[in-house]
Amino acid sequence: RLGVRLDGVTFRRVPADGYAATIASADYDLFVNHTYRSVTPSLARLGLYFVMFPHELGASTAQRVARRVGRPVAGAARLLGGVSERRGQAVIDGPTMVQVAPDARRVQVVLRSDLGEDVLATAVLPGAQPTRRRVDGRLEIEIPVPGEALGQVMVSPVLLAERRPEHARLVLEQLTVDGRPVSVSPR
Repeated sequence: RLGVRLDGVTFRRVPADGYAATIASADYDLFVNHTYRSVTPSLARLGLYFVMFPHELGASTAQRVARRVGRPVAGAARLLGGVSERRGQAVIDGPTMVQVAPDARRVQVVLRSDLGEDVLATAVLPGAQPTRRRVDGRLEIEIPVPGEALGQVMVSPVLLAERRPEHARLVLEQLTVDGRPVSVSPR
């Protein structure tokens, strides 16, 4: 009924690792999200999002008030996943999404890996191409956030899920948005 022809389309298995589908979407012109209740953003130029079992999103009075006034008092950024705490350090253990304020223009992350690891970093917007960098020791990455971005940036190890070595340890030492420090604690 959508008038979309899928002749010649190939299937690609994406690791069940947080926002791994977002990273994979950068390789395609069209990203079709057909997962139940997914909030996975796309980096593809075009996107098709299936909504299954739509339901009314009822909110309590407190939630409605928080939505109405929350934006002006929200912090510069917040971690949406992909970071865990190990031995008191923030460790990136999968694709890490950082939600930033709509007026944010620059995100800086400082990463450390004693064994060396490749990472991808990008602002989330249609057609984005993640930049690949090698973290050998300590590395600072600056991610420009253009005005048309979707208010998110992503940092991800290249190797995910079962492909990632068990001893890999990618530490998120610092996160700043437009020069303002943001807590890297996953709590």
